[in-house]
Amino acid sequence: MQDGAKHVSVTSSPPASVETVSVPTAQTSMTTLAMHQREPVSLSMADERFDLDAIQRPDFRPGVSSITVERMARERGCNGGRGAALLTDEGPVEVYRMACDTGAVFLAKCELRQCRSMK
Repeated sequence: MQDGAKHVSVTSSPPASVETVSVPTAQTSMTTLAMHQREPVSLSMADERFDLDAIQRPDFRPGVSSITVERMARERGCNGGRGAALLTDEGPVEVYRMACDTGAVFLAKCELRQCRSMK
């Protein structure tokens, strides 16, 4: 060992879920690192399983500016099946969402019936 080098020793054996690896470092010739192995994780809450592949789709609700938003989307190359759905409550400011046939989503915000793209 060199002068001033630190030596660390572990007297207890690591738990079964820990793997030890020895690697050289600048301070010592070898250092033992503990690498924790991850346990499998269950994505459940109160024993209720969730389907992670399921896509949540909001109910389709047309709004006052749905046709305007659909026209804006078509001008940008977004053609969808059901059209522009209102995501917010009806009022002076409304947000619309339209699913494109390419898989993209077109979003628009309308304030007092003046609509603009959100992207």
